Amino acid sequence: MRFEIQNDVLTKCFPEQNETVAIVPDGIVTIGESAFYYCRGLQRVVLPQTVRVVKKHAFYGCFSLQEIELPPELTEIGDWAFYFTRIPRAVLPDSVETIGNNAFHQCAELTEAVLPRQLTVIENGLFKDCRKLRSVRFPDRLADIRESAFENTALVEVSLPQTVTHIGTRAFARCSELQTFVFPNGIRKTEYGTFQKCERLTRVVLPEALTEIGDSTFHSCRALNDITLPDTLLEIGKDAFFACGSLTKLVLPDGFLRVRKNAFFNCGRLTLETAPGSERAMLQKLVAALNRPPNRVVLSCPICGSVHDHPLTPGDMGSFPDAQLAAYCCVKWADTPFAEGDTVTATVCSPFCCAIGETFSAEYNDGFATARLLEILSSDGERATIRAEVLRCGSRTAFVERLSSQELEELDRDGTYDYNAPGGDRPNPRIS
Repeated sequence: MRFEIQNDVLTKCFPEQNETVAIVPDGIVTIGESAFYYCRGLQRVVLPQTVRVVKKHAFYGCFSLQEIELPPELTEIGDWAFYFTRIPRAVLPDSVETIGNNAFHQCAELTEAVLPRQLTVIENGLFKDCRKLRSVRFPDRLADIRESAFENTALVEVSLPQTVTHIGTRAFARCSELQTFVFPNGIRKTEYGTFQKCERLTRVVLPEALTEIGDSTFHSCRALNDITLPDTLLEIGKDAFFACGSLTKLVLPDGFLRVRKNAFFNCGRLTLETAPGSERAMLQKLVAALNRPPNRVVLSCPICGSVHDHPLTPGDMGSFPDAQLAAYCCVKWADTPFAEGDTVTATVCSPFCCAIGETFSAEYNDGFATARLLEILSSDGERATIRAEVLRCGSRTAFVERLSSQELEELDRDGTYDYNAPGGDRPNPRIS
């Protein structure tokens, strides 16, 4: 095989017909950009010990390449360097400091990768579409896994070093064999589609300090049934658990703030529960934010301890339209039946999570009633008697059908609900 060489850089190869082996001459330091680009018949490459750099596209499209041993003092592998080759193992020497984007993208026969111990960043698409890749040795100092790094691989279980602080968009999406994933505790947010369509994923251990589950993180993880939300969690993104049909229970932590549109769409077996002491208003607004709610919601009163188990239907998404929804569990109407516009009294748990002039919702017969708090008549610290004006009431169906267009617009504006509303970050007022 003939080569074009400039100084110590191999810039181009010229294979003869039916030639399958390339023996690179001694003294070469750099395999140049696109040096072996689409050498389709090449099956084996022998590199000298002097090689330090493999530039981008160096072996791009060498789809017959099955054997190459990387020299022990190699320091750099460029973007797309081994794209679409058939190498079965990628054992990278510890001297390697950087590996470019998509360097081993779509290596159809790759089953094992050993990454250099000093590597801190796994770049975009590094092993994307390596559909037989089942085993990866991660470096001890790894900090960042970038977009689609392991998308569409055959990894079964992943346990990362605690040094990892970022996992990028779709990093493990479409990993059809992945069953268990343990997050490092340095992760604060999951990115878009991290595990999208990991259809055999059953167990995930979230980091202790996680504050946000990003959009579509677990989208279509149909087997997922073992996951616990950390107490630090503040937000669940759009479509985060879309079509996670095996989920049966999630406990929402105290202090949870918002959920975005379709977060639990098509989770037909899911039960959502509040954590002990959490605000009831939070869970009510969660239900309002779901395009298709779970099949039931369990509300726990942090004051009296009573538990209310409410079956829901898809139409219930409009059942809680008010900006300030509070004390839903704990209202016992004294004046029933009543109609819209009536002034009524009720007994509630005290302190009541609603300020005078603000609205709350509660059960009424087979449906719901929304009322404006007018006055606290009396309170003994455990129970309070209130006077309220009925704004709306009726069956579930009637309640939903009679929402004004403006209210429906508010519900669907961007799928975002803040549980400290109204007033931005102002906490819900309490009256004792």
